[in-house]
Formats: sequence, structure tokens, C-alpha cells
Amino acid sequence: MKGLKGIVLPAGAALLGFFAPTAQAIPTPVGANRVLGIIQPATPARESNERVMVNGLLEGWTGVPGYNGGASSGTVMGDNPNDPKTETYTLKFTGDTLIPAPPNAPLVRDNDWYKVDTSDPVIDLGAFRYDWVLAKWGKNAEVYYIGDLTGTIELTRVNLDKGGLSHYTLFNRAAVPDAGHTLALLGLGLMGLGYWARRRG
Repeated sequence: MKGLKGIVLPAGAALLGFFAPTAQAIPTPVGANRVLGIIQPATPARESNERVMVNGLLEGWTGVPGYNGGASSGTVMGDNPNDPKTETYTLKFTGDTLIPAPPNAPLVRDNDWYKVDTSDPVIDLGAFRYDWVLAKWGKNAEVYYIGDLTGTIELTRVNLDKGGLSHYTLFNRAAVPDAGHTLALLGLGLMGLGYWARRRG
């Protein structure tokens, strides 16, 4: 029973650490090495059409040679026939891009989008992970890959020379397991075992 009693203090310390206030996290910068491309102008700015924009860049990009070498960055694909407005789609990935190579870059799923009207480029992803974010800077949009990120991120305007942020749209949501709550529940269980051991001892 002494072994069980010895668990109580570490478990309590773990719980105190879990519930104690934490310093505000520094946002992960989302910049040039996460950009897929731009759409000029990006209209209409409804979520279903922004899905078409992201997938239009992806479909054109997967057929363009030179990925990861940067040779095809700047390729102007012109207008997207699936987009109801006349726009210019341009690939803007960098040589050190963090976007998964084709065919692993995920297309945007239907009805899996989350739009937020804001001028603040800092995004708290909360308990979720997303594959893509489209940011509307002025009249134009820039598309970033964020599929490997969690927590708080900060968008950076890279290829567009003017215009403030009016909104962003996140695509392809997936829940992130909450390790903190799991640890807390484990700690409570161990404390319960310690209490039971003391009562029996």
C-alpha cells in the first residue's frame, strides 16, 4: 500500500500543473512556405465558392511540374471554369514549401468550412486541426496549408501588396485529442486509489 500512497503527491502535482494559469502561447507564423497560391479578385466570398478556389489551385498545381524546386511558382493558371466570376489563379508555392507533395495534398471537402469575419490575423484553432485556410486580403485571397498545425497561428500576407484582412475561412476540420484532460482524469483516478489505500491501511 505504500506504493499507492506515494502516487498521491505526483498525481496532485500533475493536477495543479494542469489547472494553473498558463502564459499566452506565441502564435505559429503562417507565411511564404505555407502558401499554395492567390486568387485575384476573390469573389464571390461565400464559403462554397472559396472551396472551389482552393481546389482550383490544387487541381492546377498537381499537374504542374517543378514542385519543391520552385520552378513553377508564379505559374498563372488564368480563370477557373468552375468559379462563377472571372478571376486569375496563380501558384505561389516556394522551394521550401511545407505543403505535402501531390497526391498527398488534400482537396477541400464539401460542407466542411468555417468562416470568420475579422481583421485579426491571429487564429486560435482550439481543439481542432484544419488542412487549409483562405485569407481575404482586400479584394484578393491567399491560400495557406496548415494541416500540420494546432494551437494558435498568425497569418502573414505574402504575395498581395495591399488590402487588410476582412475574413478567413478554415477547411477540413478534424478533432485533436486533448492530452491535458486525459492526464487530469488519470491524476484523479490515482488520487482516488491513494485515498482508498489510506482507508484500508
